[in-house]
Amino acid sequence: MPGILIKRIPYRYLVVSFLFLIWIAVYLQRVNIGILIVDERFLSDLGLIGQSAQQGLLMTLFLIPYAFSNVIGAPIGDLLGPRKAMLLGLLIAASAMFMGALAASFAVMLSSRVILGIGQGIHYPTQSIIVNNWFPVEERGKANAVYGVGCIGPLLAVPLFTYLISHCGWEYILYLSGGLGLIVLIPLANKMVTDYPHQNTFITKNEQHYLQESVPRSSNKSLLAGGMKDIKPILKSTQFWLITVAYSAYLSIWWGIATWVPQYLNIARGFSLESLGWVASIPYGAAALGVAFGGVMSDKLSRRSVFGVVGLAGASLCILLSAVVPSNALSAALVVSAPVFNQMLYAPLWTIVQSTFPSHLMGTGTGLVNGIANLVSALAPVIIGLLIQLSGSYGIGLMYLTAFGLLGSLCSLLMMRQGV
Repeated sequence: MPGILIKRIPYRYLVVSFLFLIWIAVYLQRVNIGILIVDERFLSDLGLIGQSAQQGLLMTLFLIPYAFSNVIGAPIGDLLGPRKAMLLGLLIAASAMFMGALAASFAVMLSSRVILGIGQGIHYPTQSIIVNNWFPVEERGKANAVYGVGCIGPLLAVPLFTYLISHCGWEYILYLSGGLGLIVLIPLANKMVTDYPHQNTFITKNEQHYLQESVPRSSNKSLLAGGMKDIKPILKSTQFWLITVAYSAYLSIWWGIATWVPQYLNIARGFSLESLGWVASIPYGAAALGVAFGGVMSDKLSRRSVFGVVGLAGASLCILLSAVVPSNALSAALVVSAPVFNQMLYAPLWTIVQSTFPSHLMGTGTGLVNGIANLVSALAPVIIGLLIQLSGSYGIGLMYLTAFGLLGSLCSLLMMRQGV
């Protein structure tokens, strides 16, 4: 089959399509917690009824080890190569899903979320490295968008998740997520995805020669590989910090929506579990549109940071209005539309990262940006939960996302003025 397909499209786009399928499975594993905390049986089984802060902790304790794993676990990619490191990370993540499905206590469920964060943290930087190794600079916006659109997976999965909760039980959401996580290992295991084009037996000689000329091999060292010698110049860069704050805002909005919007619509806005399945899935379809638009259009514009200015400000406005409008239907429409704007930044931001750092610091720069931003955004779910628990208002919790989004938009504006 690969032999037939590569005659029609460049094989590098098949590689990034495999990353797209992997990204779907990864996102299902990440965001299923947003549906689980709507289920009364899940909350009762784990003693979480009325404990909004602890519910938010289920996402936060995924994101904290995820952030550290991006940084500390990166040398695994140096030792094994990105393909084998991705295999290892995804296998750990799938195992965490099965562990969670068997959890009989809150402590065990938290442990499974920590393990999931470790596995996915090992996986994530390898995607950017593979794109960097396989694509010329002028194509990376589209390449990042192709696999980034994998966030569309929950669009269909969320209705299925709500069906499984209603008819089978919450455990089956985790069994499904773990099973899909194993299936997507196939293109990695049979080397349809490789670290470099020259290692791949499916690519044509013409395309391999083209990529050797346009994408010279580079040393993608990890954060720890070069020690402080590599880290210091990155940390002294103003652009690094503007990128990191903007990405922190983007992730905070995304994780806040993924964690709390289903429960917000169910409890604060009165949507039933049955209708919630489709309404709560819309943010992921909206996110996919935003990723695709930002990726394609950013390759046409010289200043990619404009997508951060417009995207983060637009998402913040949608969230703000959603919290204050009296109409439940309009509130739902606004909050599920926020990801269209927010996700516009995804592909342009990683293209900025891939263009900002020299090739020998790509792994280090990617790990630092992703690690710090995920560490900061890890606080969003539990902060929102705590604000809800203390104030009794979901609107107060959502204001945290609005404020952070506006800060990220400001940082993007500063990058735009620098010509980025």
